[in-house]
Amino acid sequence: RMRLVPAGDGEDPEKLVAVGPKVFESTCLKGRELRWQPWPEATKFNEEWTVIPLRWGQRGELFALLQRRETGELRVCAADLHLPAEQWPILSTPPVFSKSADFFSFTFNEHLFVTSVDREVGGLKVFHVADPSAPWNAAFDTTLSETLGDEGDAMQMMTRSAKLSVIYAQDRSPLVIAIEPSVEGEAAASIFKIVDPGKPWVRCAQAPALSAKAWTLPVYAKAKPGSAAPFEVALLSIDEVRNELSVFTMPRTLEQPWVNISTTPCIGDTRLCCAYVPGKPEPVIMAGSPTERMLKLCHLNLIEWITNIQENKPEKPTVPVLEEKFSRKVGSIWPEGRDGVEGHLLVATPIDCTTDLPVSRHPWVMSSANPGGDQPSSPDVQQGPPGFAPPFDMGKGPPGFDMGKGMGKPPFDMGK
Repeated sequence: RMRLVPAGDGEDPEKLVAVGPKVFESTCLKGRELRWQPWPEATKFNEEWTVIPLRWGQRGELFALLQRRETGELRVCAADLHLPAEQWPILSTPPVFSKSADFFSFTFNEHLFVTSVDREVGGLKVFHVADPSAPWNAAFDTTLSETLGDEGDAMQMMTRSAKLSVIYAQDRSPLVIAIEPSVEGEAAASIFKIVDPGKPWVRCAQAPALSAKAWTLPVYAKAKPGSAAPFEVALLSIDEVRNELSVFTMPRTLEQPWVNISTTPCIGDTRLCCAYVPGKPEPVIMAGSPTERMLKLCHLNLIEWITNIQENKPEKPTVPVLEEKFSRKVGSIWPEGRDGVEGHLLVATPIDCTTDLPVSRHPWVMSSANPGGDQPSSPDVQQGPPGFAPPFDMGKGPPGFDMGKGMGKPPFDMGK
């Protein structure tokens, strides 16, 4: 959340621009109707800390990493969206990193790994986190250079300035998308596959055609019955300069090219997040733009578009890949204002919490796609990438661990 102030500098006095501080807010949407729930109190804490979603737990709970902006202090928390963020249960306090370090996570065969990238010195470190209260154990580290290196060394084919994010392939293996800010044209992106979390990443031959100004979001949809893959994968990309939204489908094998199935106009500062509703084959997409000062709820028609391509139909579907359904002004979600700022002077962009959802036990994964709205059923859980055994027998449940209360709990399971 940010606030709007006059642009100044002799410009149109009615022109408003979004300024900081950036304040993170949290709530949840309940039911198949996605009803907004009350907003917990936001304090100075929400301004001083930033939130990085880590992974989904065994019962659909969300775990997050909180990072203090000025000091680099860290907290691993269970996100209790009914409480102010400063009251979220603290499960561990990892060692302090540099405040210039960025973090992202990936799940490999149900094991959580957290990656830190120090933007100043280039240190990239991968840590294994066995459970919420466990220490972070180093699994891999390297140093990224300031410039792109030799193609013979995959880890030198990304710089310390690259924007890094994770997308999961149909075989449940994690891939890293690296977008280089200094590369011109549409060759700024590279894809790296994590074959073993303790070893260097493997650079893939193909990558989507993205510019250095691209912002990306992975989306997943339940595959049609009889498909060899458990889910379909696509990458949404917003080009901040061209004001375009492009949709790329992930190829079945990483040696094949990514296909751009749609490009439509979209304001460049738009940000998106996904809401995965159990029983629905595709997520609902929320879009927010400080320029538009709107929040939009959109329907994803990914399966229809993918089916159209697979069946080699000559005409494109009549509905867009991302179809706007409802919209509302940002101020309407805080009609009484926030922190002394009137509602009509507030803007907000959503933070996506998908993280490892497609390879987790989130209810969306465990339920079968049922657009008709009947009670969803639970299929067998898919296995992970070949060659690595999961940490526990998925048919018998995970082993317990002691959270300090004398009671065993499975990894990342905060349920009773």
